[in-house]
Amino acid sequence: LDRNSEVIDTLVQPGWSPFGMGDLAWNGEYIWGSGWGYFYGMNSIGEVQDSIRNPEFYYNRAIASDDNNELFYVADATSDIIPITRDGEIGDAIENPGLRIYGMAWRDNDPDNCNLYLFCREGPGDTQVNKLNVENGDVRYVFDIPSEPGERAGGCAITYEWDTRHWTFIAQFVGDGNRTTIFNLDETDSWVSLQPNSGSIDPGRYLPISMQFDSRALNIGQVLEGYFIIDGRQRGGQDTLRVVMNIDEQRVQQEDDAVHMPEILQLTSYPNPFNSKIRIIFNLPLKGTHRLALYDLEGRLVETLSNGVNTGISNIVEFDAGDLGSGIYFVVLKSGAQKLARRLILLK
Repeated sequence: LDRNSEVIDTLVQPGWSPFGMGDLAWNGEYIWGSGWGYFYGMNSIGEVQDSIRNPEFYYNRAIASDDNNELFYVADATSDIIPITRDGEIGDAIENPGLRIYGMAWRDNDPDNCNLYLFCREGPGDTQVNKLNVENGDVRYVFDIPSEPGERAGGCAITYEWDTRHWTFIAQFVGDGNRTTIFNLDETDSWVSLQPNSGSIDPGRYLPISMQFDSRALNIGQVLEGYFIIDGRQRGGQDTLRVVMNIDEQRVQQEDDAVHMPEILQLTSYPNPFNSKIRIIFNLPLKGTHRLALYDLEGRLVETLSNGVNTGISNIVEFDAGDLGSGIYFVVLKSGAQKLARRLILLK
């Protein structure tokens, strides 16, 4: 189905079962379906690529995939929950906490470490969601899904790709109507990635930082917002750079003022005084051109250090004094109508 509930394709269920596949799971490679004594891995056109036998019971009503640990979890309503490796090795059974389980789904990074979600025929409508800690057996109630008369819990799935801002629970009702419904569990930060997540920068050095927004599954008119927080320990305090992205009909557009670059020139140097080498750091407005040059005490040009179009990022020039004699020099930064000068002291 697509997002408008239109049928895109149908797959023939492999194997044999008097009930059909009760649940499906995706392990990043194949679609796995539970059946009679086996569960099968299929590609996107329904061709069986792999199968695993479950000798614990004939019918696997529910199945979930823990991709990080390469494990499946299977269960048949009131049976215990069985972990099975990709090679078919069976692990220690997890005792059923007294629930009628008809669907299971795995969620990474659950805030309560209860990663295995259970869609159960419990509660007032036989459509209750619980979650289980597979390490200690702890079970927590999540919610009861509103249902229509004659509907009962069936298969389920959990994903953040339906709405990249939320973990989404997808529930399949069986019985009258065979309806699918979708609920947001809680927010996720999967729609934004930051590389690196943290780090430190020595004086005179620079660290490239990348922030990426994932606009898939977002709606027209939505706004994504993120922040770079820079802790200036040497001088105290924090700097915050705000990044805003608007989703429009044709593209993801970055606001012109999303990253607030300085409106005035900034120029520093380290170390100063210096012996032979010095790092000159300068920030520029986003638009325009600039020229960074070194002059002696008489105002004569010694060397042009940088000359070009402003990039809107922090710039670093490493200058080697070479054969220059000791004395006082001036580094001058000019961009548009703005001009800034700093005195440098060369000691040899």
